Amino acid sequence: MTLLGSVDIPFTKSTKIAVDATDTAGQAATVAQQATDTAGQAQATAQTASQTATQAAATAAGAAQSAQSALTAANNAVTTADSALQIANLKVDQDVYSNDLSMLQQKIQSLQDQIDELKGGTTE
Repeated sequence: MTLLGSVDIPFTKSTKIAVDATDTAGQAATVAQQATDTAGQAQATAQTASQTATQAAATAAGAAQSAQSALTAANNAVTTADSALQIANLKVDQDVYSNDLSMLQQKIQSLQDQIDELKGGTTE
């Protein structure tokens, strides 16, 4: 018999306890190794996620820059269209004034002809 603490335990029983303790320690070591492996996988996954997030941020920044460029181009197109509209309006105004001027010139000529007739009529 072996003395364990203050309790006497038969040798076979103490051997079984030792074997069970060894098995339990082995199982604990296996679980600890699995936990270590899982932690390593988690770290690798976290690193991959971090890289992916960094790439996504860079892509988002590029997209934002592209959107800003597109907005600037759209604003420039609106400005160009506005300028073209102003030019078209000026052309319409010019045509209207040109027609008005032509009509006025015809009236002036008609009045001049009438004046000439009156002058001619009084001198005869």
